[in-house]
Amino acid sequence: MKKLLLALLLCSSFISFAQDWNPFPLGQKSFYNVYKNDTTIHVLHADTILNRGSFQTMFFNYNDENYAGCYENVYFNPYSGLYSTTNQQFYRVKPDSITLKNDSMLIYFTSANPQYHDSILFLAKSNIGTSWFSTINLIGTNFNKLQFTCDSIYFDTIVGNTIDSLKIISVQAFDNANPVSSIFDNQKIILSKNYGFKTMIVFSGELSTPARLIGFSTTFNQEGFNYPDFTEYFHLNAGDVVIWREDFQGDILNPSYTKYYKDSIMSSFLSNDSVYYYIEREQTSGSTSTLNYKYLRENFEWLDKPTSLFLNSIAYSNYLWETYPIYPLTNNNFSREVESYGFNLDTTDCQIYQTTDFNIAQRYNTKVGFSHSRDWGWHMKTNDVIGWTINGISEGANWKMLITNVKENTINNPSVSIYPNPSPSGNFTLESEQAKWLEIMSIDGKTVFSQHINQSKTAINTNLPQGLYFAKITFENNKQTIQKLVITD
Repeated sequence: MKKLLLALLLCSSFISFAQDWNPFPLGQKSFYNVYKNDTTIHVLHADTILNRGSFQTMFFNYNDENYAGCYENVYFNPYSGLYSTTNQQFYRVKPDSITLKNDSMLIYFTSANPQYHDSILFLAKSNIGTSWFSTINLIGTNFNKLQFTCDSIYFDTIVGNTIDSLKIISVQAFDNANPVSSIFDNQKIILSKNYGFKTMIVFSGELSTPARLIGFSTTFNQEGFNYPDFTEYFHLNAGDVVIWREDFQGDILNPSYTKYYKDSIMSSFLSNDSVYYYIEREQTSGSTSTLNYKYLRENFEWLDKPTSLFLNSIAYSNYLWETYPIYPLTNNNFSREVESYGFNLDTTDCQIYQTTDFNIAQRYNTKVGFSHSRDWGWHMKTNDVIGWTINGISEGANWKMLITNVKENTINNPSVSIYPNPSPSGNFTLESEQAKWLEIMSIDGKTVFSQHINQSKTAINTNLPQGLYFAKITFENNKQTIQKLVITD
């Protein structure tokens, strides 16, 4: 029995201390809160180390479906923001990578030199009193190297009820041989022996910010933060109401507008793999329609995928999408967004091709579910949730007030008249009390004539050849309208 207990103790000790000051323990998802301009929660997950001979490369999310199996062919250039399969040197930073060599770790970041990507040397296994320098070239800073010093080791809480040995490492900026004040003053790197960084510095271009561990998940333990489940994003029930605002900037054929919708959930059904909503939609104009939505869990796997501190792009419907971190809302609610940059990934040969006028984004949160969409290709159209009633509690925009305001604005909408139309020789009269600018476009979208308007009745002489055109009028309140204009001879 004593031998069995001793064997179990040795086994448990090996499991507990196998990581031994590894900054990013394998098999662990680490959740960090990075304080920049907001309180964005990033999720860091190192799941694969590849042996490169004299060194190793650690990847985040390597085993996920990122890039649809084309991960090795995709590079990223942070300076242009473009993905590429080119072999140029400054494209050779793999997304989500850290180089490990012996006891050294090189964290890649964007440098001031557009031809190279610098790296930070970090010695995770350093002893108390050990110091080392690492050169650094951050944009707009007064230093060119950092000194790291291992100050102390002590025993304390990691997160939740987990306790471990902690190593404190201070950072001092230097301009050549001279210490200087910097953004790193009073910042400490805290490394746990078995659970990685408790506090670390995130090097990202012009900014270097602290990231603090708020939770982790391993095979044996889970503490602190965890991702919201699919059902937390899709939980509306009969009687709930969501109010939308839709803004359209206008294009060559359609004038700009703002519309409001009220979606009333008439019924809902939630299963393990999907959710179904039957919705009655009302517009401020008084018209109504019905909508049927079915959300499949498999189509929203990105909602609970880890997001790295560097990049996390995925092949989604053959397009490259950037999965954004989740953003804390009030009362433990969270929002997450996915955005396409208009790059088509051909998975047959793993080549990337830029698409034209294709940029869209979607946002979901645990308060109302689908809450934002944006399409800014040929035109710009956004839809945003501006109010809701959930479980009998109302917040945000009031539907009755919106209807009243829309009716009042409709009465005061600017009016415009163009005559004669068709117009001989491109000469006509524009009549409007509030017009301030006229722009005439050809059918291919090019501006061929423009004129400032400062009278209620203005004679317009364009001398344009015959054909079909579009007259875009901008009013004093910055609203716009577009009318067809035909020039006969």
